[in-house]
Amino acid sequence: MKSAGLQIDVETAYRKLEEIANERGPDDTRHFDTLLERLGLKWNPEVIAAGIVAYRATSPIYLTPFPDTVPTLLKLRDAGYKLGVASKGRAVKQRQRLTQLGLKYMFHVIKAMIPSSRLTIDV
Repeated sequence: MKSAGLQIDVETAYRKLEEIANERGPDDTRHFDTLLERLGLKWNPEVIAAGIVAYRATSPIYLTPFPDTVPTLLKLRDAGYKLGVASKGRAVKQRQRLTQLGLKYMFHVIKAMIPSSRLTIDV
């Protein structure tokens, strides 16, 4: 984002972005827009796009299952347990995360709650 013109130190930007993600939730699509607003800067599509690209490039590195996750899930499945995931996030985002983690085929059922409702949908 710095190379796109954001004039702020990395630590400050990261802390602000973390605050925004905690407030707005991980499925909000305007984290970087909100960051610029909170920093008192005007909307800049180049900076926002750079933030999105950086996030997408680094998330596979940091979003990994714990070492015992896959072996544990396999043992449970082999023992006859039906495995499921329940999430309050958007269905597409939850499927994306499970796919990125290599876990989407581990579960018999995946449910996501539709935001702002009590309805659930199959993912």
